[in-house]
Amino acid sequence: MVERFHRTLKAALKARHTGNNWVGGLSWVLLGLRTAPREDLGYSSPELFYAEALTVPGGFTPSQTLPWSATEFLTAFRAKTQLLKPRPTIHHSKPHTYLPLSLLTAKYVNIRTDTVTTPLQRPYTGPYTVLEPGEKTFLVDIGGRAERISIDRLKQAQVALQTSPAATTSAAWTSSSVARAALCHR
Repeated sequence: MVERFHRTLKAALKARHTGNNWVGGLSWVLLGLRTAPREDLGYSSPELFYAEALTVPGGFTPSQTLPWSATEFLTAFRAKTQLLKPRPTIHHSKPHTYLPLSLLTAKYVNIRTDTVTTPLQRPYTGPYTVLEPGEKTFLVDIGGRAERISIDRLKQAQVALQTSPAATTSAAWTSSSVARAALCHR
């Protein structure tokens, strides 16, 4: 915000003064910036506060006095304030986390490795058993001890449950044949 104002002030000083004596015109430049309408609102700060344009030195004043009525002023002021809309607040510190619904009901999870990895190292370790799911953290069984892990590091694990010894031998045979095939094609 300060940098933006400095940029605006520098541009205004350059437009007003061409020489080195910018200090003499600084008060006029600051007054001009104060009374200038803001780009995002279309009104200046004094217009928002007083509900009318600020009279600056050197400005034209009306030659005749206008009759002033407090009720008319209040009605006009209320009408102008009804037209103003607040700007939405921007929250830079709260990033939105994507949470798949399947993660909330997952029995097993993989945990992302948040260290520098070698090119062929797996990005996730696991699967680990979920002991207790939470809103922001899960309690996970890692090697016999329970640890709280942030959901930002978790991913649902796809675990094939083995029910018979035949499934174990066929899975081992399949993985060893894939490994042999990979070695042959080098």
